[in-house]
Amino acid sequence: MVLSLAAMLGAPQHASAVQMSVQPSTPSQWGNGSAFYFGHTVLASTDFNILNAGGAYTVQCNHPATLPMTGERALASSTYGLGKNMLTVTIPEQLPALRNLSGWTQIPGDTLLSCNYRWTAFATEGGYSIGVGGISFPIGSGTMRDGGTIDFQMYRPAKNDADGGCKP
Repeated sequence: MVLSLAAMLGAPQHASAVQMSVQPSTPSQWGNGSAFYFGHTVLASTDFNILNAGGAYTVQCNHPATLPMTGERALASSTYGLGKNMLTVTIPEQLPALRNLSGWTQIPGDTLLSCNYRWTAFATEGGYSIGVGGISFPIGSGTMRDGGTIDFQMYRPAKNDADGGCKP
């Protein structure tokens, strides 16, 4: 009863318009070498004039010779109060991203590696408060977060097949 009375009297409630979706790409090895594709895209929008969005990643495989690979990226957008504020952020900057797994030459031939791509994403909008007579109503300042893990495999061919079976 007290809560409903406070709501009727205009107790502070939070209003947010931030929206976010994430499109992770499926990690995959390129050929039989140390390179692999990965990345994700954050699509964010709000009705407020300031929007920040981005994310981070960690790629790790189950062999002690490999080191975790990490990165992050974020962007900001301002519409000066005119129209919908929309922002697309690719993480890393260029997709599809192609990177080499560290320690590849230290992995014995004919080894199947279990790897994972852990990603996070966020979108945060600007905001302000409207107040009268000691009661304020915050508008905006909403944040959305998401994350996930995608497992993938990489194969280190036998040393005598390091070129993927191609013969000169």
